[in-house]
Amino acid sequence: MKLITWNVRGMGSGVKCSSIRKLFRIQRVEVAFLQETKKESITEAEIGRLWYEDKFEFRASDASGRSGGLITIWDKSKFYLEGCIINGRFILVEGNWIPDGKRSILMNMYAPCNSSE
Repeated sequence: MKLITWNVRGMGSGVKCSSIRKLFRIQRVEVAFLQETKKESITEAEIGRLWYEDKFEFRASDASGRSGGLITIWDKSKFYLEGCIINGRFILVEGNWIPDGKRSILMNMYAPCNSSE
């Protein structure tokens, strides 16, 4: 399993998105956790421009204004989703790794530095 987690600190620039795609492609990532995307919404087409192949699934937790935002992306030929919980602070996906069928729970989490939050 090749997993990556990255606090991207915003996905507004083409240069940043190009860097993300390049890393995913070179490392042949199977699951990616992105934090602090600062995206209030994200489309499948935008994820398609990030991911290096057509066979992907994703879940996202939208940013609130210019803070937060999470995206979890996976290669759907490697991981089969069975359940998901999305909250403003985390994305939890549950499923099985293909072909061995190992059951896994994966969590992408972001917490602000402000202790009151």
